[in-house]
Amino acid sequence: MQSANNHSPRLGEFSATYCKDVANKVITAIKQALLNQEIVTVNKAITSCDIAIYRRVINTKGKIEMAPNSNVEIDKSAHIFQFIRTDGTTKAILIHNHCHPTVSADNILSGEYPGVVCHQVEATYANSVCLFLQGFCGDIRLNLCRDNQFYRAHFDEIIRIGTSLASRYLKAIKTSIKIKEESVVVYSERMVSLPLNKPQNWFELEEYKKSQAQDDIHFEWAVHQQGLLNKDAIKSNNSQQQIKLCFLNINNILKFIMINAEVVNHYQHYITKNIDSSILGVGYCNGMIGYIPTQDQIIQGGYEPDLSSYYFYLPATFTQHVESCLKQALNQIIDEN
Repeated sequence: MQSANNHSPRLGEFSATYCKDVANKVITAIKQALLNQEIVTVNKAITSCDIAIYRRVINTKGKIEMAPNSNVEIDKSAHIFQFIRTDGTTKAILIHNHCHPTVSADNILSGEYPGVVCHQVEATYANSVCLFLQGFCGDIRLNLCRDNQFYRAHFDEIIRIGTSLASRYLKAIKTSIKIKEESVVVYSERMVSLPLNKPQNWFELEEYKKSQAQDDIHFEWAVHQQGLLNKDAIKSNNSQQQIKLCFLNINNILKFIMINAEVVNHYQHYITKNIDSSILGVGYCNGMIGYIPTQDQIIQGGYEPDLSSYYFYLPATFTQHVESCLKQALNQIIDEN
């Protein structure tokens, strides 16, 4: 099931009823939270998300394929924030790590491994709530593989992986250290234009369709793009993709960069090493436009910079300048706050 209606249905069927139900539940939760405010202190622990692995490999033909690659460094850190009431009990726990949440390809509705982790944390700390945030993990996935190839598991593997990770995180919570807070609250957002290659006009799309099988995603994408264009138009869509970039800082304890995209892990490395090591990236916020790759990944090709753009109905693929543009925007929104 898909929560957006501007992507290929191959990614999941959009349901307005489901989205409305989720929105109503979020609104209800916010109202309950506003009525349930109390003074807390915050402890923090950092441990390892050992289930994650880089998922891009250059094969013997010089092409990128999706396979486990332990030779590329990724951010395996897991940050855990424990909110403690004045009576010493735990009110809430926030967990952040960089790894795709999907374990199973079964047609079931579940919380996947994050749901298992949250359930076990809440069971351990009575009268608490656990929140799980997914980091910049566009090129990271679970290290579930046979014969050096990824595979999708079943529900029992969701339980096993989630239980194992919950055990690690619960152990880390016991070693958490109180964070000194400062009186600062910042929220800032801006729209950022990322450069695309020149989109095709209606007539170019018509020719493109002739080279594609009608059951292929490329044909489907071309039909969709034509639907967005006037048949008589000479010019194609604007060669830019807008994204929404948000920065949140609560008391210099919780600091997040949020983007409405699936962002590859390189950008977390960049933030950590060049801007502020305490800022955590969060994807899928305020929508989902698709993947944001690096310059090197665009040169190499593969799912994230190329094929995914068809599934997410982007007008075209990103140019190599997308990396410098996004890094500049990250610096600007953080530095000004």
